[in-house]
Formats: sequence, C-alpha cells, structure tokens
Amino acid sequence: RMPMVRRAVASIFGEDKLRDRVSPDLAVAQGAAIKAAMIDNRLVDRVTTNDVTARDFGVAIEGGVLAVILPKGTEHGEVRSAILTTSQDQQNAIPVAVLQGEAGPVEGAALLGSYVHEVTPNTAGVVSLELEMMVDENGLLMASGRDLDTGRTFNILGSGA
Repeated sequence: RMPMVRRAVASIFGEDKLRDRVSPDLAVAQGAAIKAAMIDNRLVDRVTTNDVTARDFGVAIEGGVLAVILPKGTEHGEVRSAILTTSQDQQNAIPVAVLQGEAGPVEGAALLGSYVHEVTPNTAGVVSLELEMMVDENGLLMASGRDLDTGRTFNILGSGA
C-alpha cells in the first residue's frame, strides 16, 4: 500500500520479512464491529478487549526531562504513581507539569495541565509528593497528588480539577 515504506522495510529486514496478508482497513473494520457488538451486549462472555493508552504520560523533572509515569500500552483503569521531591535546599514549592509525549527532553511534549504545590522550605529531597495517574474507561487522563508530609491532596486533571 505504501511503496516507499515497503522498500525501506525490505532493505533493512529483507524481502522475506514483509507481511502483507492482512488488510489494515479490514482489521480496523472488524475491530470496530466487534467493539460495537460488545457494547450492544451481543458478544457477552465470548470476547474481551482491553483499552490501553496510545501515548506516554508523565511529568517534567529537573533539567527539562519528561519522566514517564504512565507508559503507552497501560490498560485503562490502571493507576501508576511516582514520588516527586524538592530538588534544591529551601525550595518553597514543587511545580508539577503533566505532559503527553515520549521519555526524554520535554521539547515536543504536550502540556496537559500544571499545578504548583506550596511546601515548607527544607533540605532538598525531604519534602515529597505522591503523584498518581490513570486513564479512565472514557479515555480521559486523571492526575492527582498527595503531600506525603501534610496529607494535603490536589487534582491536576479530572476528578473535579
């Protein structure tokens, strides 16, 4: 279907590695039909599907790097968390920027939401936040946090944010 892509794949992996027996259009149409039958309760207890994230979600960390918390391929409804701490002595806030993109430099990542959590100044690494992320059954990203020292909670995306 895409001659340049076929030639590039064949030059890297060899002509015998090409797989073109499955029509992508037919595969998408069959998947949509199966999902529609499941929604209409016509395939109860016969087929199960698991929706998964198509992209990585994470936070920007020191040095302008995206740290992935929810990697692509994570099932919807699965909660993942990470601990964020202060990076400098006497820091009075922890900025939290939730991004969609690939691990590595934040350039090119999409900012989905942000929050600045005020903290009591202390030695670097002493004050900590737990950040949880989940994609719900509707495909919406939820991100919330909890200050591990004070117990204060906050929402960045979803759940009343």
